[in-house]
Amino acid sequence: MTRWSQPFAAWAVAWALCSSLPCAADTTSRASIAGDPCEARWDAAAEQALVWEHPTGFALPQGLAVDARGLLHVAMKSAGVQTFSTRGGPAIGQVPRAKLDNLDAMHLTLVGSRLYVALGSFFSASGEHAGLAILDVSQPRAPLVLGVWRSDEKLKGAATVAIDGAHAYLGAMSAGVMVLDVSNPANIRKLTTFQPDIHFPRRNPSRIGHPNARGLAIAAGKLWVAYDAGGLRVLDISQPARPREVSRYINSKMIGKQQAYNNLVIHAGTAYVGVDYAGLEILDVKNPGAIRQIGWWNPWSAEKPSNLWFNCPGHVNQVEFDARLRRVYLSAGDSELQVVDVANPAQPRLVQRYGSPGNKQGVWGLGIDDDRVYLSYIRAAIPFNANWSGIRAVQR
Repeated sequence: MTRWSQPFAAWAVAWALCSSLPCAADTTSRASIAGDPCEARWDAAAEQALVWEHPTGFALPQGLAVDARGLLHVAMKSAGVQTFSTRGGPAIGQVPRAKLDNLDAMHLTLVGSRLYVALGSFFSASGEHAGLAILDVSQPRAPLVLGVWRSDEKLKGAATVAIDGAHAYLGAMSAGVMVLDVSNPANIRKLTTFQPDIHFPRRNPSRIGHPNARGLAIAAGKLWVAYDAGGLRVLDISQPARPREVSRYINSKMIGKQQAYNNLVIHAGTAYVGVDYAGLEILDVKNPGAIRQIGWWNPWSAEKPSNLWFNCPGHVNQVEFDARLRRVYLSAGDSELQVVDVANPAQPRLVQRYGSPGNKQGVWGLGIDDDRVYLSYIRAAIPFNANWSGIRAVQR
């Protein structure tokens, strides 16, 4: 890959190789290599305690949704959707892939007793349809499929879904954002597909540098898109069938290096954005037309030429925010769980963690409740070497 290559492309290729085979062992921790510019900094961070774990073999857990009833819903890729008790143990409910139009379950969002599932593997080398399933989980031991929709053509699957009333916004990777009418779950209808401008921050991106709609958040009547190599985008969705891009942002300190805006949470006019090997950006978004950086938690010095993405032990993928504690919880790949205190957003600091680089275990997704953090572990070969998949709960 060239230095301009979009990081997700390499990860996708490695995932395709690893999704059916155990990864080779690696006895060297990158964080222990002398002079490694990405060496992790743990000194001030307390290690959180493991409460329980559940190995999933070659079923690969992706996104998590915590249910206030003491349940954990998990998108299990080719194993469909499974529901667990937050006290641990095997799955108590399941919807197999066959009932999801034979598409992989990648991400999910819980609204009341309905679970909205983003379908279609974005790691498939041959491409995959993007899809959406709506499940009734009012009876978690016997979930019902209310409806399934899939794109007509193969794309690059779907990474995320956000819900706003009768509309679902599907992050369809390189295809952009799909807007679906979900007012009748038995008859999901696509209203439109919107492709944010692909020519920012650089014109004519290569195939592997093409932006992907990876993360979505709805706030202040806008759809906020973590657009991978394309930075952060803001869409006006006052007319859902006719979204339009009204603002954009990218970290000027990283110009000249690959960027990867993966996920975000917005609270009280502040966006907490997971930016892969560049850690966490904290942005003032009160005025969407003038987004500005308040703080940047950048423990792996992503801006330095010596940080090449694949040699870095931290890759932030998903984000959760606790407004009471003023803490951001990050799934961080080889660095597993990182917890950042943002009480002073201009000076974010690491205060808790779980796991450490080089132990051949890596975290993809996470969810939180009042007492615990739930982590999904994946198998991968790059940018970190991981050969265990499963779910863990750690004490907050």
